[in-house]
Amino acid sequence: MNASIPAADVASVGVDQVTVTASATTSAPQTFFVGNSGGSGFAEVEIDQEANDIVNDPVNNVLYLSVPGAAPTNGNTISVISLASAQITSSPFAGSNPDALAISDDSAFLYAGLDGTAQVQRFTLPSLTTDISYSLGRNSTFGPYHALDLQVAPGAPHTTAVTLAVTGVSPSADGGVVIYDDANPRPTTLPGFGAVGGGLFDSLQWGSDDTALYADNNEDSGDDFYTMTVNLSGVTLDNDYSGTFSDNERRIHYDSGTKLVYADDGHAVDPSSGNPAGQFSIAANNVMVPDSTIDRAFFVGESSGAATITAFDLTKFTTIGSPIMIPSVSEFPTRIVRWGNNGLAFITFQGEVYLVGGNFVH
Repeated sequence: MNASIPAADVASVGVDQVTVTASATTSAPQTFFVGNSGGSGFAEVEIDQEANDIVNDPVNNVLYLSVPGAAPTNGNTISVISLASAQITSSPFAGSNPDALAISDDSAFLYAGLDGTAQVQRFTLPSLTTDISYSLGRNSTFGPYHALDLQVAPGAPHTTAVTLAVTGVSPSADGGVVIYDDANPRPTTLPGFGAVGGGLFDSLQWGSDDTALYADNNEDSGDDFYTMTVNLSGVTLDNDYSGTFSDNERRIHYDSGTKLVYADDGHAVDPSSGNPAGQFSIAANNVMVPDSTIDRAFFVGESSGAATITAFDLTKFTTIGSPIMIPSVSEFPTRIVRWGNNGLAFITFQGEVYLVGGNFVH
């Protein structure tokens, strides 16, 4: 279907909702993104805000950024990007050096790891009012732990999994994995690097429910993929599949539609067996997001001062269409998320936030 859009409807940057009416029936709204730059089939907005992490809140139509204390603007805050205006609309104080973020799937809570105080702080949404917080403890030799990764259990907004790390130590994931209910840790935990039965649990992802948890080791050449079981007592290790991934500093991503785990390095693995499920052909140093609702995976990387976004068929692992080029991106992307019907957002290392929307996301 083609439509003529009046100039007034695309005069302001941000997201509009488009519906189609025929025979007294109106379709569900689709997002239409208006940017201040872009190219064939896409629009783009650059927001000058350094961030450590980014998550999407689909209920309230906003993105949340954790802004480090050393950032030139809005340091030590959770900055809120309104997708309706593609602007930061508020930046409430979060605590000392907010880093890892996680949002509950009902958009009731946002959790933030506070690296400066070795805590996790919970905020109620959409007000971002401070709620409970819990301390992550310390290593007897190396000092306080911080949340290297932090994930909220599906269907259980009061339950989080945290992997504990020590700043300035290599490898850093020395504290293992702990399951919390509100501020209360479950008694059975997994030890970290160097301990009997331990591992390098760097990146975490829950499975389809709150009983399955996955992790990967992205700090040494083991490149392990771990599967874990979670119950009311805590977390136990089921399997350690070594050599599953490649390229350090990656994260893993679980998709409940395909029931596969995807990694930023392009590998996909079946967590029920640990067997490879496929591989996307990508360059090094990309970050990705899968979305089985549209059967797509999106990777973004940076080279020669430009970012390239490539879309893949999620199940066939083949490219779809031509890559999208975003010029004047001087730092490598560190996180990418999906938003709306046809939007992506990514942050860069000590750099800017980029919002992108268009036909290529479908």
